[in-house]
Amino acid sequence: MSNPFSDSSFVRNAVMTLYSQGTGHQEANSFLIEFETRDEAWQTLLQIISEDFLSEQGQIQNEVAYFAVNILYSKVCKHWKDLPINLRPELGNLILQIITAIATSQTTQYNNISTLLLNRLCMVLCAITIRSPIGGVSHIIETILVLGESAAEPNSNLNSNLNSSLNSLKICL
Repeated sequence: MSNPFSDSSFVRNAVMTLYSQGTGHQEANSFLIEFETRDEAWQTLLQIISEDFLSEQGQIQNEVAYFAVNILYSKVCKHWKDLPINLRPELGNLILQIITAIATSQTTQYNNISTLLLNRLCMVLCAITIRSPIGGVSHIIETILVLGESAAEPNSNLNSNLNSSLNSLKICL
């Protein structure tokens, strides 16, 4: 039997159950509360976020994506020291890759992303950046500054919600 805390499909289903009109809310909520405290959550959250934002056929479900990003933000803020050192750069690079993909996408894949989700992604990146040695995150800072500059150009087709989130992130950095 597989570990449900390491199974991205199981976690997705629990989130969708929580947001649904059907039954099972209490069980889903109990599972998700426990999930947040588990060490396996780091890898599972990275998998969910990668699947949603970076796969070619990724269909972003705002509820699941927001849940994953929000738990990730909480874990970075409260349990950064528990994240294995070798996963820290991977996490920062993944969030940066997602923000860059959203900012530079010429497709409609990211059109339905909520402002709340975009802001939370930027907050996760900010939380990672302030907890990391400067040498390890200088590329993150440089990329955000470049994205912010391109957003300021008159003909920029950067999502206006992301533009606002990037401005907040630049202030943080």
